[in-house]
This record gives sequence, C-alpha cells and structure tokens, in this order.
Amino acid sequence: MPVHQVVETEKNMISRAIKSVVDCSANYTEGKLELVISTTKYLSDDILQIAEKVDGFNLLKVNVVTSDDTDFFTLMQKGVEECSYEYFSLLEYDDLYTDKWFNMWSTYYNTHEDVSVFLPITIRTNVDGTAWLFGNE
Repeated sequence: MPVHQVVETEKNMISRAIKSVVDCSANYTEGKLELVISTTKYLSDDILQIAEKVDGFNLLKVNVVTSDDTDFFTLMQKGVEECSYEYFSLLEYDDLYTDKWFNMWSTYYNTHEDVSVFLPITIRTNVDGTAWLFGNE
C-alpha cells in the first residue's frame, strides 16, 4: 500500500484499507498475508500511528518500507520490490479488500495452478458510496 501523503480527511480511509487487510488475512489466508506499506521516511511514524489503532493490526504481518522519493509510483514500485511472496496485489489507501475477493481468489487459485495473474473486476464508488463505474485492478 503506497502512501505518499497523509491528509487529515484521508486518515479514516487509510484505517479502513488496513482493516480490510486484517479481516481478509484472518478469514482467507490463515494469517499468511503480509501488508507492505511503502511511504516516505517523513510519514512512516504517522502511518504507524494510524495503523496501530486498527483493531487486529497486531495480528497482521506488516513491513513498512521507506523512500526518499514522495512520488506515488516510486513508492508503489518500492513496495513491489519488497514483496517476497509468489503473488501480490496493489492496494491504494482509498480502496478496500473484501472477503468475496479473497474467497474467489482462493477457490480459483486452488483449482487453476497454471494461472499466474488474477484480475478482479471492481465496482468504483463516489464518496457517498454510489456505484458509478466498473473497473479492473
């Protein structure tokens, strides 16, 4: 999860994104999920303060990596480079994982071993929760 800025109005989104990882890790990956948060060294303390308030955060394997660069795409690449698992997914802090996604991934992964990429279709919503666009990740 690349975090290039921490704006007061976005702290709740960061918490919700982390909580979605905590919930999915407990339910579908038997605790084998790692959250890599890539951020600047100036924001790492702020991110940890937000993350540590999330219920269940202490049960999650978390790796906070820092960069001198504040560019979002550089931070995203830094997180990918730090990933040591066979599969990874990019989570922006204004997005959430759902149980449905991990349930479908787990089912498909266990029955299609020759597949190397899983592409979910998502419903994008505006701030009030109204769906307005289908997209892929």
